[in-house]
Amino acid sequence: RGPCWALSRVSSGGRDLKALRALVLNYSLGSPKPIEPLRVLLAFALQNNALVAASAGNDGAQGYGALPHFPAHYAPELEGLLGVGALQPSAQEPGTWERMPSSTAAPHVEISAPGLTALAAYGGTSFATAYVTGALALWRNACPDLVPASVELKLRARATRDPLSGLVFRQLVGDGMLDLRAGFNCDPRAP
Repeated sequence: RGPCWALSRVSSGGRDLKALRALVLNYSLGSPKPIEPLRVLLAFALQNNALVAASAGNDGAQGYGALPHFPAHYAPELEGLLGVGALQPSAQEPGTWERMPSSTAAPHVEISAPGLTALAAYGGTSFATAYVTGALALWRNACPDLVPASVELKLRARATRDPLSGLVFRQLVGDGMLDLRAGFNCDPRAP
């Protein structure tokens, strides 16, 4: 109901689909079961230029055998939807970051971000997704005409592995840690 309400509210009940490009959706939730109506809704939102980030899940203890985490599991299929993994400061190498042990390892992890709250009492991919959602909002503000797939490619191309320690396989941290230091380039052909 939430995404339907947001899509309807922003687009004046579906009468102004161009207005959806102002929408940034955050899915800090998930289910191990596919939700076909949600996949269709996300595809519709992305086709109408809404931006979407989804937490990759907190089943890291299951290793590579973790169940899929929907809607993030749709990320490889739906261009513009970012599946987000979680990072934490490394205890072994101060000044670097490592994958949070709870962050799901899966093909739908496309980018990672810090997954801890300021007090470090809670953490996980939901908290990391908030950072990526904020980055999407900044990109949307700077480059309102970029399509979701272009924004996703730019974020992923600019992700960095420099501050990461430990294992940094693609299914663990995606393309690396969210990085906004390069600023915004609205040319859809440039990374």
